[in-house]
Amino acid sequence: MEIADMEHWSSWQRRIFRFAFVWIGLMLATFPFPRPYLPDLGKLLLPITTPIAAMVADALGIRHPLTEIASDTVLMYVHMALLIVLALAASALWGWRDRNATAYPRLHYAWLTAMRYFLVAAMFSYGFAKVFKTQFYLPEPNTLFTPLGDVPRDLLFWSTTGASHSYNVFTGWVEVLVGLLLCFRGSRLAGALLGTAVMGNVLVINLSFDISVKLYASLLLLLCLLLLTPDLGRIWALLRGQALPARVLWVPAMTTRGRRMAYAGAKTIAVCALLFDSLGQNFETSNFNDDLAPRPAFHGAYEVTQFISNGDTLPPDLRLAQRWRRVFVHRQGYLIVQDMQDRMQDQAMLLSPDQGHLLLLNAETGAWDSLQVQSTGNALTGLGGVMRGDTLNVQLRQLDWRAMPLLQGEFHWTSDEI
Repeated sequence: MEIADMEHWSSWQRRIFRFAFVWIGLMLATFPFPRPYLPDLGKLLLPITTPIAAMVADALGIRHPLTEIASDTVLMYVHMALLIVLALAASALWGWRDRNATAYPRLHYAWLTAMRYFLVAAMFSYGFAKVFKTQFYLPEPNTLFTPLGDVPRDLLFWSTTGASHSYNVFTGWVEVLVGLLLCFRGSRLAGALLGTAVMGNVLVINLSFDISVKLYASLLLLLCLLLLTPDLGRIWALLRGQALPARVLWVPAMTTRGRRMAYAGAKTIAVCALLFDSLGQNFETSNFNDDLAPRPAFHGAYEVTQFISNGDTLPPDLRLAQRWRRVFVHRQGYLIVQDMQDRMQDQAMLLSPDQGHLLLLNAETGAWDSLQVQSTGNALTGLGGVMRGDTLNVQLRQLDWRAMPLLQGEFHWTSDEI
């Protein structure tokens, strides 16, 4: 919406602004986004918003397998639709109660400021997560040994991006730059333009690779576009090679030294809080390159050299689906078994304090199976015990998954080196 006059808006400008003000405000307040230190208002409101969305979905006969409001769940879409209805009703009531208003310049500025700092928080969070590779982490060993055609496209994109440290650092610093530009009024337009390009690309990636952050990416792109609205006339004039019109936007005047100091202090506190929320965990864990971060005990890939089930030694025959081919220990606490037909089966795993036993959760029964561990140093050499009713004795050989081609030679100046 181009604001042509700070004190005299047309009726359609007032109607659009009232709706947008309420709608965006409700979305920013109720969209859950986990944060390490700062409060997540959307999460705090889930005990209220989730039952309402579930009740409406049930009344409309909308099936929702996941009973939570999270990015791209059915209940999230229902919640977004409810916010539109609520915003339409609230803005209509607002317009009826405020029939004599001619413009909302101060509210408009506050609205833009709230969107700016919401975007700053998101850009810092995602940007530093890429710089330190905690978002696109190094592919796990089980992914590296999965046939390409069996890898879901979202995991394929995640793993391909995670294999490149330089690309993560570049894209991360670009997002951090967007956040920094948005921190200041003078560079807000540059930040919104760069943010629109960045988030447009992110949304296309999420849609193309079916990554389940589509709604959140759409929200961030929408905020970038809305930040451009006060300058649409100037952008259009620039594209047409015309003289740039004056920029009309109410800005609070800091006419006294006290006000300027208070403004600078509040901005400094806000930016430092957002930086602390984005960087605090990295300093706590001293993890500034997740590729090099310590992995849990026995993490890695293992080839099965001998497999004895209920006293029978099973050869590595592709026709024997019950025979294990490889075993993987995932960094997030899973034991993953790859059978002779390359199918993967994962089980939640706990390691005993003395590292002598693995406890594996049987998802079907809820019971825990215990396997005795044989190891040398931090590498498994064997597993033995009863698992899902079968007595197993499995001998293992550690595989050097970090030596696989995907993780080697990230850059070559000439094709002769490849």
